[in-house]
Order: sequence, then structure tokens, then C-alpha cells
Amino acid sequence: MSNTVLKALESLKQGRPIIIADSKERENEGDLVASARMVTDGTVNFMVQHSSGVLCLVMTEDRMKELKLTKLRTEDHQRDKFMTNFGETFEAAEGITTGISAKDRAYSVRLAADPSTTYKDIISPGHVFTLAAHKNLLKGRRGHTEASATACELAGLGQSAVIVEVASPSGGIMTGNELTNFANTYNIDIVTIDELEEFYDNPSRVIKYSESNLPTQFGEFKISVWKNTSGEEIIAVAKGDLQGEGVPVRFHSQCLTGEVFHSLKCDCEEQLDRFLQFMQENNQGLLLYLNQEGRGIGIADKIKAYSLQDQGRNTIEANLEIGKPIDARNWDFALEVLKQYPLKSIKLVTNNPDKVKAVSEIINQVEVIHLPSTVNKYNQGYLETKIKQLNHNIRINKEKN
Repeated sequence: MSNTVLKALESLKQGRPIIIADSKERENEGDLVASARMVTDGTVNFMVQHSSGVLCLVMTEDRMKELKLTKLRTEDHQRDKFMTNFGETFEAAEGITTGISAKDRAYSVRLAADPSTTYKDIISPGHVFTLAAHKNLLKGRRGHTEASATACELAGLGQSAVIVEVASPSGGIMTGNELTNFANTYNIDIVTIDELEEFYDNPSRVIKYSESNLPTQFGEFKISVWKNTSGEEIIAVAKGDLQGEGVPVRFHSQCLTGEVFHSLKCDCEEQLDRFLQFMQENNQGLLLYLNQEGRGIGIADKIKAYSLQDQGRNTIEANLEIGKPIDARNWDFALEVLKQYPLKSIKLVTNNPDKVKAVSEIINQVEVIHLPSTVNKYNQGYLETKIKQLNHNIRINKEKN
């Protein structure tokens, strides 16, 4: 799967509009879409300028009922062939002027998208059209209404969107190359309904965002970056055939102090280097490098904990004293990335029993390999605490004189 969807979702999170394109077999057009919660006055103005001016707020049927806006139906007329669920128009009851300006409509949209807003805060009719998304989204109806709600949900912005059909200066609806050129001119991400549906149906919702060769002092590897809908990233470093038996695998949490500044307070750099060397020697392996500095508490609090360790606390006591958990890491994202590889059986290279337990839940054949750590006067207490209190299986190598 391409990174098109994640780029589009990131744009929505940043408050920028995207284009959702339909198939040639359906309407064969594109809609400008923005998050109803985050849409700005400027974005609405842009959307109105490049459309017929019909600005629609997409919401769920339940939300439409909460706002006491009725879906428009009639027994005397035929329905349009796309079965579009238009609802009553509305606008904000207060805080606007005539209601038609881009500024007024943007305010009305944001107001209606706010979960705390009630029907008493809006009036109807007004200058914003409404559309009810099918309760099953794209599984119930494959239209721009449901696609825009799906995109906003995937971006973590609820199921409310604001949409317009992109109009051509010739007077028609913009399609094909004209739509692509428009997107390129204004640097707008385009995603198709098919791509959104495929991504939504992917249980893991992770994609390989980028990939490159990585020559290192240990050997040549392949490096890739995986992303999820939360914007999190995991770096994967791989070598050789990953479909064989007993593939070496390691989850390694980022350690800025150890791996960049070569701190002697931990064994992180040594463990990372040993595994890269291990992969090179076996001509096979997979390293997942996780953004979990300080066992997940972040670099700022890690340094705060370090200062308490300077005063005699161990690594557990220091975390608890600053109000942080002993280990704040979560392996869910890493496990989803691991599932994307064709691994049959692995050699999990770790001293951490929590990692063994987590990986064993998704891979049946797991052999555990423990890496040794070199002790010095700065990390001795740290390693002893991990062994005695965190049950890490660490083989100690004495520091060379």
C-alpha cells in the first residue's frame, strides 16, 4: 500500500484540505474535504471559491438527530441515483452576521462539529447544507459523504467533515487530469475512495512509508519507516531472507544518551551494536527500532530521573519519584509491524521477559537469545536492578582494564 493515505490524513490533522477522488464508474469527480472540527475561515473561503458554493457538513445520522436536523425525504419525487442523504440546512444561532460568508459558515461548521453543541445553539434553515453518512460508512455506501467521514475518523478527528465538489472554470465538475493539475497547483493531497476503503479494512492500519539501502560499519542493510494513523513511526532495519526459519529479531528502544552521546550509564548502545553485528554474521535479521526513549517516558523525564540516580536512587526508584511508571512502553504498534513480515519462526534477541511474552502472542515458534552486557562503575547498579527487580536475563561481561 502506498503512503498516499497517511499523507492525506496528516494534512487533515494539520487543518489542511485534501481531495477525495471517486471512480470513473461512479461520479468521476473529486471533492475538497476538510475536518469539520479544525476547518479555518481561509479553508472554507478556498473551498467556496473553487466549487459551486454548496458547502456541506457531513455528520453521522445520530449526530444529525442530536441537533434535531431532519434528513430531507419526499414521497412525491424520485431519489437521485446516488441516494444522497441530504439534511436540513442550518447555521449558528449566535456569533455570525448573515451566515453566508466563508467566515460565518466556517464558524457554523465548527460549532456543529463540537460534541458539546446542542440543537439550541443552531438555527434552521441556514446557509450550511448537511449530509448524513451511512452508519456503516463505506461498507454501507461508497460515496464522498462516507469517504470524508472515514478519512476524518482515521485521522482521529471524529466523523464530521466539510466537503464541496471541485468545480472547473469551464462550468462543469473537475475530473481526471484537470483535477490532478489543480491538486498540484495548490499542493493538495489526493486520495481515492478505493485507497481509503483498503486502508480502513486493514486491521493493523500500518504502512511502509519509505525504504532505502543502509550501508553501515557493520554491513549493508535495508532500512524502512513504518507509520500508523496516530503519526507514530517505527524504523525497521532488515537483512537477508526473512521467510526462513529462525530469523533473528530484536525490538530495540531508542536511547539518545547511549547511542548518540555514548553514555556509560546503560548498555543500550552495546546491545544495538551487538545485534547489528549478529545480523551481519547470520546474513539475516530484523531490527525494529522504537521511539520509546527512557522506557517510554521521554528524554526530558529520563534526564530528570538520571539526576535522582546521581543521588543514589536506582532506575525504578527514580522513575517512581518523578511520578512516572517503571516501564511505560507499549508493544502494540511494533507487533503490528512485525506481522507485516513473512516470519515463520524467529530467534528473539532480548533480555526482557515482557518482550518475549508480547512476541509469543503472535508468533508460535520463538527461541530466545540473550545478549551479554559489559558492566562498568556507572551502569553496574542499573544492570543489577534490571536483573533483580525487572527479571531481565542479562549475562554480565566484566569491563576490560
